[in-house]
Amino acid sequence: MFGVMLKDIKNVRGQLLYYAAVVAVFFAIGIILKNVYFYMGAIIFVAAVLPISALAYDEKDNWDKFALASGVTRGQLVIARYVLGIVAFVPFFGVGFLFFVMPALRNTETLSSLFVFGGIGLLAMSAALPTAFRLGVEKARAAYTVILACALAFGIGISLLFARLGIASGLTAASVIFALGIVGLLISVRISEAIYRAKDF
Repeated sequence: MFGVMLKDIKNVRGQLLYYAAVVAVFFAIGIILKNVYFYMGAIIFVAAVLPISALAYDEKDNWDKFALASGVTRGQLVIARYVLGIVAFVPFFGVGFLFFVMPALRNTETLSSLFVFGGIGLLAMSAALPTAFRLGVEKARAAYTVILACALAFGIGISLLFARLGIASGLTAASVIFALGIVGLLISVRISEAIYRAKDF
């Protein structure tokens, strides 16, 4: 499985550098405007899209057939794609805590926003990967757009809700959403494994 991950990272390293540059720009905009939402919105996109990009390369080259013939299990292939998404997501999510360096953003609202959008990013990944395994990357492109749009709309809705909730309530809601993202990811792995085991190559 480690070899599969290395292969995926090599395939998407150009896109990873591109996404890192885009995320850096959004981080700078967030610092200038003292607003974390620009940066965390970009995190949702990266979490959902990067593992899909790795799948697109494999689908184009029929690599999965070769991997399965060489002894890699279907479960390992599935988990490797999730690990790739997490490996990309965690550093970008961690960078978000650098906003606390600024006194104007060193508050519970910023912390709540980080956990809300972090949870949404995980939920977006949880929805995107089973869709790709079920339909294939090309056929599922329209679904990715819907998934990302729903995730962003949900994030905006939560942000508006924070304006009406007390700080403690907002942080509690954020923690619940982040926990749902983790649980959703675990459930998503099982769903993807079931889909992939039934897939005929």
